[in-house]
Amino acid sequence: MTALFQRLITRFSGLASSRLFPLLGLTFAFAATLLAVAFVPVLCALVALKRRHWARTALGCAIGSALGATVLAWLVGEYGPQFIAEFLPGIARSREWETGLRWVDQYGFVALIAVAGLPLSQTPVLLVCALMGMPLPTVFASIFIGKLLKYLVSAAFAATALEHVLLRTRSTENSSKPHASNP
Repeated sequence: MTALFQRLITRFSGLASSRLFPLLGLTFAFAATLLAVAFVPVLCALVALKRRHWARTALGCAIGSALGATVLAWLVGEYGPQFIAEFLPGIARSREWETGLRWVDQYGFVALIAVAGLPLSQTPVLLVCALMGMPLPTVFASIFIGKLLKYLVSAAFAATALEHVLLRTRSTENSSKPHASNP
């Protein structure tokens, strides 16, 4: 497993050294937000490719996620409930939707920050905010703040864990090499 992991890192290291690498995270986060897909595993993979730049990677991904959320909120604001019914059928009947309504009613944009920063589905709360007419700059800022906090913590843990794995691998390899004896 460790050998496979090292081969993958080596194979994609050329991509990671590209000046366009930060745009990769931004693009993936943007798409994941529009598609309502969990993104932290992708963030961790990106951090593995460029471990020293984990904070920059987290920042790019937070921007991408906030942009994706803003576009989604704009679409819902523009096309209303029919957009939700067409592209996200059944979401308005979910438990998360009811919770989102209650949280947004009680806490406003702070609810969106909290949901964006927690391991919860942000889509129902985001849609509720869009239907309630939350301004797009507020949507962007709320998602950006929540995601930046979440992604910084996740990226820092991923970088630290990977460093420990690599150090352990190196020490295991060094201890398994035969030692030359002194004549």
